[in-house]
Amino acid sequence: MEADRVRWDKRFDERPLTQPSVPAFFVEQSVSLPWGRALDVASGDGAVALWFARQGYDVTAMDISSVALSRLQGFADQEKLLINCKNIDLDDRSALETGLTETYELICLAHFKPSQELLEFLGSCLAPGGQLLLSTFNLQHHQHNGFSKRFCLTPGEFQSSVDGLHCVHYQSVRRGDSFMDDYRWQCSS
Repeated sequence: MEADRVRWDKRFDERPLTQPSVPAFFVEQSVSLPWGRALDVASGDGAVALWFARQGYDVTAMDISSVALSRLQGFADQEKLLINCKNIDLDDRSALETGLTETYELICLAHFKPSQELLEFLGSCLAPGGQLLLSTFNLQHHQHNGFSKRFCLTPGEFQSSVDGLHCVHYQSVRRGDSFMDDYRWQCSS
């Protein structure tokens, strides 16, 4: 949606030009993740993408904001990291199908509430044995910080309801002032 693109471009344009830090969940899980191609969905300016590229993954980052992707590319260039950036609206199924023609061993989402349909589509983009990780805000974050309720997960919202994926890890956790739900799924096929 064009309104979303404009809003996110403005938000990233107004941020100081400092590299984002990777959410703790991805570092915590990294010791047992599959190796290979990684996709950072709703990457913003690249906290997750940059971290996995530093670990040696072949990384693709996808976001609706061209400003965020430009910032990410600048950060990657500073470190001589190769990251393939794709400007894709996650609500545009046709753009997703056209833009994501490869499979990935690892797909990550941070600080973004996906729809059930998006999770199932992303699951179909996983290579056999691939894993999908999600770390985002839950309802406690809304209650404690006033963050919009519509962008928060309900308890266990996706624990057993994603076709083609088996939930191997779920936790609700507080990290500083943030209340998060963390998921890790493995491709069933």
